[in-house]
Amino acid sequence: MRLAACLVDMPPAELTTDAYAEECRLLADELGDTVTYSEIVGEELNERGYGGLYGIGKAAVCPPRFVVMDYQPAGGDTTKN
Repeated sequence: MRLAACLVDMPPAELTTDAYAEECRLLADELGDTVTYSEIVGEELNERGYGGLYGIGKAAVCPPRFVVMDYQPAGGDTTKN
């Protein structure tokens, strides 16, 4: 909760897409094997069908990003019903 509050209070000039992705990477590393981290960056967003996100973010100083963090609890069931 403190991390979320810190991120929400951070000015946009500081919380760039690069900075946000780095915070997410650090959190995923801290959580260990229960969380996988990946991201889609820049032109790849457009190529993979995220044209709206790409179109809005392409003019920014830092490239647009889509961060994916997937949580799988230890011993959790990976099958889906």
